[in-house]
Amino acid sequence: FLVPYNRNTAAIFDPVANTLTDVPGTYTVPGGFSAGVLLPDGRVFMVPHQSTTARIYDPVTNITSVAGGTYPGNYAFNAGTLLADGRVFLVPGNSTSARIYDPVANTVSTPVGVYPGNNALKSGTLLMDGRVFMTPANSSSARVYDPYTGVVTTLPDVYPLNNFVNTVLLPNGVAMMVPTSNNRC
Repeated sequence: FLVPYNRNTAAIFDPVANTLTDVPGTYTVPGGFSAGVLLPDGRVFMVPHQSTTARIYDPVTNITSVAGGTYPGNYAFNAGTLLADGRVFLVPGNSTSARIYDPVANTVSTPVGVYPGNNALKSGTLLMDGRVFMTPANSSSARVYDPYTGVVTTLPDVYPLNNFVNTVLLPNGVAMMVPTSNNRC
């Protein structure tokens, strides 16, 4: 499933047939959605980036619907991470607060915690203990959100600005940040 960022349609790529098929749905905002999160029931939650509403694609019905809740738009969220309980944590980009989408209740909530905004964080990676590690982009420090306590922590390490794009969780539990313009991880 390909999330529409600067397209008016989402698409599905079939690697066996080597085909790309458009998916029904309305995606009106350029840069509207930045990522997709596979929900436990097989649907795909589309993270609102420039859009003020999220979308959910259901592969069984081939229908895209508007998810519950409203979002700030203005490049608010860069990524989403599926939490252990099936909710989706939205990693703040320009937003100064995170959001959590609950697919069972079809609602969105704002957890406690202040984030720097200004495209500070790029992606989120679920750690082995259920916390979310947020990769710094336009920030010199990473953040960790704990869904069990609701606390966000700023890590003491200092990172160069705009040098990381994602984080990969290694089998031993180490979170390795993937550099963009830096030759070191």
